[in-house]
Amino acid sequence: MKTAKRNAYKNTARYDVLNFVQSFQPTPQESLYLDRIISKNSLSMRDVKTFFEYFARRATEEPIDRQQLDALGLPILPTELPSKAFSRSETA
Repeated sequence: MKTAKRNAYKNTARYDVLNFVQSFQPTPQESLYLDRIISKNSLSMRDVKTFFEYFARRATEEPIDRQQLDALGLPILPTELPSKAFSRSETA
C-alpha cells in the first residue's frame, strides 16, 4: 500500500494503523479500498465499517497475532468498567 508523500506518519496513530493493516498483507482488490481510506484526512463511519470488515475477514482466516495488536499501541480503552452501574445484572 502506498501513502501520500506529504508525511511519513512516524510515531503517530496513523502510522501504527498503517503498519497493522499492512501486516495482514491485503490483496490487490482490498488495497484499492484501504489505500483510499488511509490517504484521507478523516474517516467516515463507512470507512470504519470497511476496516472492521477487513479485520474480521483476517481474524476468521487465522487468529490475530498478539504482536500485531501490540504494534497498534493497545490497549487504549480501559479494561474494566468504571462503575458497577453499567453491569448487565443491574440493567436486566
